[in-house]
Amino acid sequence: MICFGSRDRIQQNISKAAWHHAKRYKKGLGTLIIYNPFIIQITWKERKAMNVTIKEKTSFQVMGIKRSYSYQNDENLKGIPMFWKEANQNGEADSLASLNNGELTGLLGVCVDTPKQDKMDYWIGVSTKADANEEYEQLEVPAGKWAIFAVTGPMPRSMQKVWKQIYTEWLPASMYTINGNISLERYQDGDPSSKDYYSEIWIPIREKK
Repeated sequence: MICFGSRDRIQQNISKAAWHHAKRYKKGLGTLIIYNPFIIQITWKERKAMNVTIKEKTSFQVMGIKRSYSYQNDENLKGIPMFWKEANQNGEADSLASLNNGELTGLLGVCVDTPKQDKMDYWIGVSTKADANEEYEQLEVPAGKWAIFAVTGPMPRSMQKVWKQIYTEWLPASMYTINGNISLERYQDGDPSSKDYYSEIWIPIREKK
């Protein structure tokens, strides 16, 4: 790394060099080149710390509906919001919410990753103790350690922003790595377009070796 020092020190060095070359020019010992003035500007941007909790959890059951999405061309980022829109409009979200008698409250978006096939299954469902039925599919989420990230702000932009931060900022700098192929989005009651809307991202983790 090259350390430039303070702004005053930079200006002093420039002035000293200019005086030296001007003196040589007056004596006929050199060529004087005049440059336009320039400004060096450094901007510091402080990034807000992520709100994360580490928690151990026993296995639990999710009941819901699912669709598959490719990771290519951001198909998942485009398709999942549409999936939610349909579920809210056709009553599926309300119907699932009535089955929510498990430990996790609220509607869940469950991501089941299949990286070798470059795709994922995305579930809209709930944590429930209800018996299986013909209307909805079931998924067993295994026990393990989870990193739970608080998300505040309107959907889906705030959720997508935190997902990106998890993979580009938090995971590389933390003592943990992904442990499994199932992650969760937890949505509480409220207005999802509000700047104060609260939701969560759960990712399965283990300590790095």
